[in-house]
Amino acid sequence: MDNAEKYFELLLSEKKLADSMVGAYADLSLKVFGMFGAGGVLLGWLLSKEGGGHLTTSVGVACVALALASCGIVAQAVATYSLTLGYIEYRHGYLNDAFKDLLNRPDFPIQAVKRWANGAARTPTTLASALIAALHLVCCIALLVMAAFSFQWRPWALVPLSIGWVVLAVTVVTELTLFNAMKTVFSGGR
Repeated sequence: MDNAEKYFELLLSEKKLADSMVGAYADLSLKVFGMFGAGGVLLGWLLSKEGGGHLTTSVGVACVALALASCGIVAQAVATYSLTLGYIEYRHGYLNDAFKDLLNRPDFPIQAVKRWANGAARTPTTLASALIAALHLVCCIALLVMAAFSFQWRPWALVPLSIGWVVLAVTVVTELTLFNAMKTVFSGGR
């Protein structure tokens, strides 16, 4: 096997790795976002007649905990998707350049990003991502407001509420940063 063949095999193995990392995102995404459903069930129980049904300090603590947990879930999803975007960018950039040069092609052999950017799936994917971010924001605001009323404006409650609001703000900034990265990676490129 000459150097060109070895290089080609190396590029193929790198492409397989990138493809597997991109493919694994969907499975992990379902598991991560499944936690939102569990949080909704917990909140429903807390506010039900059997769970107390009224705004107590325990409900306030649970609301802050649920808001923080959902921010953690979203942050994990952003981290996972950011890694996936990195592999998409690597596959579409470096590997695409290398395959084009090695195969002496006039065009880029990997066209997934270009096709997606110009395809019908782009709009619903973008809207769904924005909807998830908006739902998360609205739910966390509701949880933190409910927690504030549950704590009945006790001075010590400022600490967990402040932490909740700061974590929510950082999570929103993180989501906006992800949207910017998505725009950059999926700008159509080559």
